[in-house]
Amino acid sequence: MPILTLRGGLVLVLVLAALPRVAWYRRHQPVLPPDAYSYLTVAREWRGEPAPDYEWDDRTQLPAGNDAARTPGYPLFLDLVFALRGHSPTDQAALEGPRQVLADHEGSAARANHLRRLQTDENVRAVQAAQHVLAVIAAGFAFLILVQWTGSVAVSVAGSVAAVGWNPVWIVTFEPSVMTETLAGVLILISVWLAGMSSKPALYGGLAAALGAANVAVRPAALFAAAPVTAYLLWRERHHLYAALSIAIPPVLVIAALVANNGVRYGYWGIASITGLTFLSHTHGHPGSLRDPLRSEAAQRPYTPATELHYRVASDNHRRFLDVKRDVDAAALGYVIDHPGWYMNSVGEAFLEFCSPPLRHVPGDLNVFRQRFPRLWQVLSALGVLLLVAGTFALFVPVPAVVKLGPAVFLLSGIGTALMAHTENRRFAAPVMPLVLMSGAAVLHRRKRRQRREQRRQRREQHRQRREQHRQRREQHRQRRRVYPGGQCRLRPPIRCR
Repeated sequence: MPILTLRGGLVLVLVLAALPRVAWYRRHQPVLPPDAYSYLTVAREWRGEPAPDYEWDDRTQLPAGNDAARTPGYPLFLDLVFALRGHSPTDQAALEGPRQVLADHEGSAARANHLRRLQTDENVRAVQAAQHVLAVIAAGFAFLILVQWTGSVAVSVAGSVAAVGWNPVWIVTFEPSVMTETLAGVLILISVWLAGMSSKPALYGGLAAALGAANVAVRPAALFAAAPVTAYLLWRERHHLYAALSIAIPPVLVIAALVANNGVRYGYWGIASITGLTFLSHTHGHPGSLRDPLRSEAAQRPYTPATELHYRVASDNHRRFLDVKRDVDAAALGYVIDHPGWYMNSVGEAFLEFCSPPLRHVPGDLNVFRQRFPRLWQVLSALGVLLLVAGTFALFVPVPAVVKLGPAVFLLSGIGTALMAHTENRRFAAPVMPLVLMSGAAVLHRRKRRQRREQRRQRREQHRQRREQHRQRREQHRQRRRVYPGGQCRLRPPIRCR
């Protein structure tokens, strides 16, 4: 009888994942980076509130009317959390950081509006708590995925705790932030768990594909994570037309709904209008390489980062965001055509940044563990790199096809995001990193199990050889013993005298 049952292992993972998050939540307040305010703006729009009077938000450097820059998935999650908390205000302790950023810029209508809403009906402290809870749920699904992949409860507990449960990048960096990484990571894990279900492939496969597409509405970069999962499901059911259609149709409908929402609301028929802006990060250090009209604009602002150039051009010239986007997209495409070497070099740097060690994204000022136990932190970092390398090798070793989803999602996401952006690539890696770490745990477990099987086979072979040698010695001894008349037993026959 196993020492740890499946239910007991799941409960243990949930408890282990909850303990550090409870401690962190009690001592740390939520973090609102610039992008967080753009999600709050879209959340207000979906609550039916009137559009603000100002045209541009100087905190987010995006239009106040969104113009399809942000997808609606995460803002709808924020609205759900605010509604569950009764649209209560953020407490004063959690407002200290945002107040310093928003109140020190007099004359900014956007920042004043953000601060007013946080003080009245938007509780970002509740968002932090909700994301900690989602991460605990993610650890549970990571455990269930590893049970599917390995069949070992003990390995599943250790792997899920290492990948999600005690992942300091999630706990310290992303779960307290009003950002999309935590929700996107949870949805990726749930879709992979559904993809691993062997029963009812049409139902669970369709749900997995639809959930992956819905994740694109949360975080557009999740498209690179949803694609290999859907491709695997279609390959698995390639001989069953009904199941294949059940998998292919739902994500198409979800993406079509997202595009239709952007087209009807903003006049932009696409997934997100911010893609060209992130692409400009590849031109960092070469502002004069852009085509006109952005080249002349960049020359007038030599110290403005490429990712902020659109905001300066639009706000200074009073142009609409989508109009500037057309110039940005044309300049980005022209940069690739005119300078392919610079572009590919930037892509390579971005991909290496995406594949950086798993624990590197923990801020140094918050990493108390590394400050107190530097040697132990180095050991943990080395173990994280080991799991990352082992997970990547899952593509090339004989493991079940579903285990290869981890490195496939990770590498395709790394290549896709590196092609589209040069900044914050480690942040893009955060939602998909647990999958490749879990694949690494599965590969190491399979290798260890194979070694044990080989050792048992060798022991059985040695035991068989010893038995055979013993049998041969007994047979030789029996042949050497002879019984002669007179009842004497001699080892050799007597010598006959002539």
